[in-house]
Amino acid sequence: MKLPYAKRNITIYTSATNPSRDPKAWLFWYDPLVVFDSVKDIYQYNEQVRFRFAIASAEFDQLARKTIITKMNPEVEQFAVFWIIEPLPIDSLTIYVVDQTLLPIPAIYPCTKNSLSGTVSFECQFLTSSMIIASSIKQNILCGKIKFRLEYYIQSVKKPITIPPRTATISNLNSLRSSFRTGKYIHASQEKDVVAKYFVQTQSIDDTIKEADLETLFEVAINTTTYANITYPNDIWSLDDLESIINKDLFYVSFNKHNKISFHLHHTDSPWALKSPGKQTFHMDEIQDMFLKQQQLDVEWSSSDNKWKIKSLIVHVLSDILDNLQLSVINKQYEIDKINATYHRSIDCADWSSTCACQSIYSAAVFISEAQFIHIPDINMNFSSTGFTIELWVRPDVLPSGNDSVQLLNLRGEYLLLYQPKGEITFALVNKRRLNLFTTTLQGIPLHQWTHLACVHLPADNQLQLYVNGEFVSSVVLSVKAKRITDDIIIGKKFLGAVRDLRLWGCPRLIDQIRFSMQKDILFGNETCLVGYWLMKDAVSQTILDLSLNGISHPGTFGFDDNPNLLTDPIWAVILPKPPTPPPPRILHFQIFRENITFPLTVRWGTIFDIPMPADYDGDGFADFAVYRTTDLTWYVSSSNNPNIIIVKPWGLPNDIPVRCNFDGDRYFDFTVFRPATAQWISHLSSNPGVQYIHKWGRPNDFPCPGDFDGDGKTDFVVYRKGAYYINPSSDPSVQWTKQWGQPGDICVANCDFDGDGVTDFTVYTPIIGLWSWIPSKRPWLIYQKQWGTLYDRPVCGDFDGDRLRDFGVYRNFTGDWFVMPYRVSSFVITFRWGRPTDLPVAGDYDGDGFSDFALWRPRVNKTYVWEIIPSLMPVALLRKPWGIQGDVPVVGDFDADKRSDFTVWRPTNGFWYILFMAKPGIQMIKHWGFTPNDTALAGDWNGDLITDFTIYRPTTGYWYIMLLKNPILQIFMQWGVPLYGDIPVPGDFDGDAKYDFAVWRPSTGFWFILPSTNPATIVIAQWGIYGDIPVTGVDFDGDGKTDLSVWRPSTGSWYILPSSNPIYPYAGPFIINQPKFPLPPLGAGPPGAFSPGGAAAPAAAAGAGEAAPAAAAASGEAAGAAAAAAGTAVGAGSGASPAAAAAAGASAGAAEGAPSIGAAAAAGAAAEAPSVTKAPATVDAAPASG
Repeated sequence: MKLPYAKRNITIYTSATNPSRDPKAWLFWYDPLVVFDSVKDIYQYNEQVRFRFAIASAEFDQLARKTIITKMNPEVEQFAVFWIIEPLPIDSLTIYVVDQTLLPIPAIYPCTKNSLSGTVSFECQFLTSSMIIASSIKQNILCGKIKFRLEYYIQSVKKPITIPPRTATISNLNSLRSSFRTGKYIHASQEKDVVAKYFVQTQSIDDTIKEADLETLFEVAINTTTYANITYPNDIWSLDDLESIINKDLFYVSFNKHNKISFHLHHTDSPWALKSPGKQTFHMDEIQDMFLKQQQLDVEWSSSDNKWKIKSLIVHVLSDILDNLQLSVINKQYEIDKINATYHRSIDCADWSSTCACQSIYSAAVFISEAQFIHIPDINMNFSSTGFTIELWVRPDVLPSGNDSVQLLNLRGEYLLLYQPKGEITFALVNKRRLNLFTTTLQGIPLHQWTHLACVHLPADNQLQLYVNGEFVSSVVLSVKAKRITDDIIIGKKFLGAVRDLRLWGCPRLIDQIRFSMQKDILFGNETCLVGYWLMKDAVSQTILDLSLNGISHPGTFGFDDNPNLLTDPIWAVILPKPPTPPPPRILHFQIFRENITFPLTVRWGTIFDIPMPADYDGDGFADFAVYRTTDLTWYVSSSNNPNIIIVKPWGLPNDIPVRCNFDGDRYFDFTVFRPATAQWISHLSSNPGVQYIHKWGRPNDFPCPGDFDGDGKTDFVVYRKGAYYINPSSDPSVQWTKQWGQPGDICVANCDFDGDGVTDFTVYTPIIGLWSWIPSKRPWLIYQKQWGTLYDRPVCGDFDGDRLRDFGVYRNFTGDWFVMPYRVSSFVITFRWGRPTDLPVAGDYDGDGFSDFALWRPRVNKTYVWEIIPSLMPVALLRKPWGIQGDVPVVGDFDADKRSDFTVWRPTNGFWYILFMAKPGIQMIKHWGFTPNDTALAGDWNGDLITDFTIYRPTTGYWYIMLLKNPILQIFMQWGVPLYGDIPVPGDFDGDAKYDFAVWRPSTGFWFILPSTNPATIVIAQWGIYGDIPVTGVDFDGDGKTDLSVWRPSTGSWYILPSSNPIYPYAGPFIINQPKFPLPPLGAGPPGAFSPGGAAAPAAAAGAGEAAPAAAAASGEAAGAAAAAAGTAVGAGSGASPAAAAAAGASAGAAEGAPSIGAAAAAGAAAEAPSVTKAPATVDAAPASG
């Protein structure tokens, strides 16, 4: 088992002998810890860095005991106090000090400890070559620049290991240095001699080390360690005869008749040889220059001795070179450990602190000691007449000690940027005789956070201004002029923190310019009046490049110059990589099953006399905003292709009803009116604008409700009369279809194809509650519902966002506002009514089509039960199967992997399961799994093998007991549910990974608490249902492979389903919808002819004979109804408030009394401006009948 502790998952191991032991004598082991206090346990002692730690923890011991008790039988708790729980004993542990790339750093030995066990503390002593190096390394560890790397060797009975010999020991590394004790310095040209001698000595320690490796390490050391210019001779290793070498071995001397000296180079392989291809004879000053550039020797010619004398030379400290060469041995041992060690672990500042000074998401210079500073020379411009601006980002990590401020930046000894003891920033003129020549912030800037500072000098009135994060904070007008003392910029000295992105401008910048440049991570470098630009992204060298391009470059250095110095040089920050997206935390949230749009589209475009007619008039696949104005009988269309213009079309007579039709199937909607007096449809076809298309269908009092119900791409003639559709399909005008759908008072909504299959869905709108109800053409056995609108709104369907799915729209004519909710981000509800109060819901996929079927387990007078099923493949049929007796518990599951639910009951009196296979008539399976009469039987596929496993839930404890059908030996135990609240188990595959998730439903609040198998760290909570409902488990009515939230209400026989295909991610708003940009003309102004396409006149007053009106009586069909939006109250009321997506089976707001072991609070989603809604509708009768 694993236990999270100290940012790690610690494995706990059970001793193999525990089953044969007395429970009091049980043994447990766990992965070794590394427990320490960074303040006290990482410290410097002389030339050593010391690290004190333990591998055990009393706190973890207690956590481990509790975890073991939880995972095992609770009865073992009485023995827990006697158990021995210890870390695995470590046979060998080597700790290396490494950089952020996990490579050992020079100048420090690794530490090896053997036979570590128990609870005692251990101490590693890392030896270095000097106290300064030890202090620097300790500071770099504490700030996060470098880290510890631990390599463990732990023996195992099953897998014995051999610990490789330790070669990087203190004795071996000291022996390598012993022959280099004479001499303090070394010259770069001595590389060959040093490497050859060191190589010979390493072979006795590790003969796999190559001489080429040492040469590389030597060159790295020469380029990265401190150098010195010393007189000769001065304690240089093995170099007493250098003057003899340069005078005898490198060249010979000749004199001409004028006694002038010439120097002729020898052909020699000496490392001191001077190189000059193509020339062999030189004058004295040329030789002197060559010595200085090639060999870093400052020499002079002695006329009295006729030879060169060495004045001084550039050398390196021999100890620093040896510190790098010893990496040859350390690296070899480290590479072996990386391959062979049992465990590997890195420890750095991030393991004990959330604020590591040397780590940053930006490249920056970090100051970890008060002696460190940055030097930028040669800033010699005249700012007294031009003014200047200094911008930089600063991150203080420690407040100044005492009452004195510390220097952030010193500009040429004229101006100071100071960091005050309480964190305030001061911008001051340097003048010891005058006081109050400064401006300061009123509040301190935050620690451990980046803050942008801008300091401005305005020469016109000699004013200093100070800005923080782009905001002006203070200013002061100076009475004296500044006096330049140096030409240097100094950053730091006693400041502890980090600095980045310094910009010096030779002009005073305005606030808008400061804000703009502050937001730009990188400049071009040629911006107006940019003097210096030190981005500080160099990250490796001692030099800070000036990236400005407007004049002379002014590079800066760490410390006074480019010579490395551990005391005065800041360090480059470790650039933290962008962290991967963390797994969602274990939190309670509600958005997955709730309306999540907060920004529906709201457009004001229309008047009280306009009728909304949105359709695709320009053929681009997007619905255009359009209205038909009854005062002038004119269509006004805002094209989605160009919303800056209005297309105008006069068409119709008084009392005509405008309709949206595409009779010719050319993608362009035709201007069409329905004339109630004659029941004629009169259209101006887009494909033939010179002809009026006239068709008769309907009666004078019918309401036109066109749509493409046959899916041929052309609009059918449809009228809606008293809750029934009468359809004259374009594919066969000789027939009539009828469909009953709706109640008195409902409004038929035309052209609604919500599933994008090209076939119009039967849709009605109940204005009294603003409820949309439709039958999807793909799933005609289901009823979908959504609440969107108010009593006074006019519903319209249109594909405003071009996704081929019609969107919900309402037009509020007394304000002229459109409210559009795209379908693809809308939540909706599935409702159905069927059942008696004595029934139990047993919905499942009995026909194997991937969609759950409505099913009931119904009692009979002979104390037996019958299963009644409405298969989705044939929703007009009713399947019946007797199975079960009084006292049994029905279970829905597929126990033979044929993708069809089987008839199953569990008998509490004996704990047996009785299964009758759906696809194998007469074949049964009997299985025992269950313990007490109070248990509850469930079904769930917990391992994703497509076969239902036997599951028992114990309400008294909240424990689940699972036996896998294919592997009955493997049994799973899980606690999920709170007995106190009477939680009901409702397992299902809510995340679609083919494995069931643990879930419970709380009757008192209607909350579902779901633990997804894909991310057990997240608890999903949704409210669906009210007290008295029965939750339906494991159902997938929309066929998307995920379990839907479903409840059945015995009091009314109603099913309320919240499908998982509802959108689950937040939506930022329908930005792709092109809104009208040109206003409508005022009322009474008449159509603006300038925008009119012109053409056809108004339709004739009387049309020719058309088709006969449909019969008044509708053929029998499904029962009408917008069946109860949900079992509760929808959110929102009042004009302008947003409708929640059919608040469905439960109160829309409230607080859960607690998830399984975790508290929760419900959230009620309210969106921004949109139509208001009222209470959910009452339920209506629907087939099939019970009985």
